[in-house]
Amino acid sequence: MKKEYNILNYFNMRSLFLGVGLSKILIDAKELFWLALILGTILGILILKFIHLDLKNKVINTLIASIFFAIGLTFLLNMIATMYLTETPKFFIGIPLILLIIYILSKKEIVLFRISSILIVINVFLFMAMFLSLIHSVDFINFSYTNTPLKNVLFASLEYALFSTVPTMITRHKKFSDTSLIKTYIVSSITMGLLFFLTYGMLGPYLIETYRYPEYIILKEVTFFETLANLENFISFIWIFDVLIFLVSCGNTIKKSINNEKITFTIIILLLFIVSYLNKFYEYIITTYKYTFFILLICSSLLYLFNRKTHQDD
Repeated sequence: MKKEYNILNYFNMRSLFLGVGLSKILIDAKELFWLALILGTILGILILKFIHLDLKNKVINTLIASIFFAIGLTFLLNMIATMYLTETPKFFIGIPLILLIIYILSKKEIVLFRISSILIVINVFLFMAMFLSLIHSVDFINFSYTNTPLKNVLFASLEYALFSTVPTMITRHKKFSDTSLIKTYIVSSITMGLLFFLTYGMLGPYLIETYRYPEYIILKEVTFFETLANLENFISFIWIFDVLIFLVSCGNTIKKSINNEKITFTIIILLLFIVSYLNKFYEYIITTYKYTFFILLICSSLLYLFNRKTHQDD
């Protein structure tokens, strides 16, 4: 179970970088993203090691998990609507996703762990294939010095630490020590570092600010043997898996807090209606993109204040 628990959190640690975390860090830190990644990883390790939670406040946990669910669903629906189904209303895009999430949640928690264990194999294979295919497309001129202020790098490191650790706060498990996540967190940071390297190396500082989903854009260059091309929609399941597992994790937290499946499913369906409606307004998407960092900061602070462990587990 411990292994499956860590695999689940591997997906969660990467989930909030889709469409927001990655581009914001690269825009802020530019060619010094590697320094922001190192500092952010160190800070993230400290957060995982010293901030201990016991998810006991049902009201706060349900509220925060619902906010996280709405954020994750917002960026996933926008990615699918932007890259795949440009003419399909976002509500209809979300229906099969919500039905899948509800189906998983209707089973025992072990099913979620097993699904993540299966998806990790596919995820690693796709990631390796992507990296090997794109590494030759990196232009090292893009790493030229752009006079990036140190304060931007420090803020980017804070962004990385929050985006990568806050999703794990809703999956804290009494059976496992929080420090068991650290090895998983380091592996996650390595994969994110490679993704930062590919994205910035291929697009550079100016195109990074232009594209809404730069991590998807670079996938258009994925080819194998000069014959297999246009594989970006297939390879992009890497990001879809990350967010999907995060959404199910949020739903699972709501389910455990409320302890009533019907109410849990009602909340999830209601969140689909709310997010689909708000997504009609471009201001909502921009606001969510700009202030996700501060939303995560406030939510993580509330989780800590209301769920602090009185005694640290061994």
